[in-house]
Amino acid sequence: MHWLILFLFREQIKALSYHHVNRAYQNPEGIINALSGKYQLAAKLQYEGGLRVGEVGKLKAENLINNNTISVRGKGGKELIYTVSAETYKTLSQTLSNCGYFFTRSEGNRYREALNKASKETGQIYQGSHGFRYNAAQDNMLEKLKYGASLNEAKQDTSEMLGHNRLSITEHYTKF
Repeated sequence: MHWLILFLFREQIKALSYHHVNRAYQNPEGIINALSGKYQLAAKLQYEGGLRVGEVGKLKAENLINNNTISVRGKGGKELIYTVSAETYKTLSQTLSNCGYFFTRSEGNRYREALNKASKETGQIYQGSHGFRYNAAQDNMLEKLKYGASLNEAKQDTSEMLGHNRLSITEHYTKF
């Protein structure tokens, strides 16, 4: 019975979060699956870890820590730690061993164009690459709440994950 309550609670929060006008994708996995190569990897990094597109573009082998953890210098020079799946980490490691930066500014622009196309192909409104960061924030909040964290604890954890200094910014991403 407890699992049913958690499931219904999660679905209610999900419906609420997607009901608000925000930049999260309705089906981020669909968009990711419609992409290929580096663009698919970039989308996975943004969706799984919450990285900004600029942070993805500047990734180098030295940013890989271990245990699926990536360290980046984020907005405002802040040192941020992101966690991604083992599969994504392995693919990223292989990709970075073959090049310097993950991608150049022009490749970043082509990534955004590919995202726009994938959004249309999957029947979704294009929310830019930052839409995946919204998804990451909302999914993190839901996971923390599902496992018993209070709303304030979940917000604080999500805020730290995103590298925000103010909870009000995180609330913008989560729409709770």
